[in-house]
Amino acid sequence: MNKGITLRGAFGSSFRSLVCVHGMASCDECQMHPTCPYGFIFSPRVPEGAERLRLNRDIPRPFVIKPPLEERQVFEPGDQLSFELVIVGKAARFFPYLLVSFRNLGERGIGVGR
Repeated sequence: MNKGITLRGAFGSSFRSLVCVHGMASCDECQMHPTCPYGFIFSPRVPEGAERLRLNRDIPRPFVIKPPLEERQVFEPGDQLSFELVIVGKAARFFPYLLVSFRNLGERGIGVGR
């Protein structure tokens, strides 16, 4: 199990369930994308005037999760799981949503069998 991938996936799912208005399979056609926290964080679009980024199919997400480096793979309820979250640029305005999203993950659990 890759803890970074697991954390990112669980975070994305939790964040989407918290902020997504329409629940569409893809953000591409969503009318809310320009103002949606999920769209900004997980499905960013190339900003106007950023010609160099237009060459890319996908642009970087405005966050980085640094997972724990310990070998341990299983965490029991009540165990502490520490990681670092770096929020980049304008994504910081969504910090309250990010915080609630991770709190929700702590309550429901992460991974197979939660």
